[in-house]
Amino acid sequence: MCPFYCHKLARLHRRRRRSHARAAALRARRRCSVAAASAAGGTRPGPAAHYVIRTSDLHATLEFAARVLGLVVLRHEENPEACPITCNGDYAVPWSKTMVGTRAEDEAYALEITYNYGVDGYARGSGLHLFEMYVDDAAAAAARAKALGYSVHGTSVVGPDGYAFKLRDRPAGRREPFKSVHFEVADPKATAAWYAK
Repeated sequence: MCPFYCHKLARLHRRRRRSHARAAALRARRRCSVAAASAAGGTRPGPAAHYVIRTSDLHATLEFAARVLGLVVLRHEENPEACPITCNGDYAVPWSKTMVGTRAEDEAYALEITYNYGVDGYARGSGLHLFEMYVDDAAAAAARAKALGYSVHGTSVVGPDGYAFKLRDRPAGRREPFKSVHFEVADPKATAAWYAK
């Protein structure tokens, strides 16, 4: 189970499998586009993509996202039936997803906050290490996190449900809020190869 990686994006990658030469050419074009977009302020090309976290307290997580990370609600969906796939966990309960970010999902990465009704907490996995995020003022954002009661060390914050964030001052002209996502995996080369497919 991979709670931090959207199942839709994974399915999209599997459907787009092409011959090795065609895929290599596509990746080379994509790297060039991403490099050019990054130089132009962090706008990324291509379809919407996002990261997924689960929360046991939607209100607290949305407050953290707004006050600490500077993210706004882009959309919210209520789902009265249990999710038929298990990327959000194997819970037979209604659930919601709230997309937060800084711009429309087709212009920048977003964070999906999944809330399973009636679930009081989640066992912390070992795959997702931390999110590295750009904010307008990292020290001020860390102070707001501390005022909200979260664990803060410098500009490193442990937010709702134990998710870790490293806050960085936003470089001039940078629009994309996500700097990087850190994973802990047993075989980095195999993991990179799987995500490149």
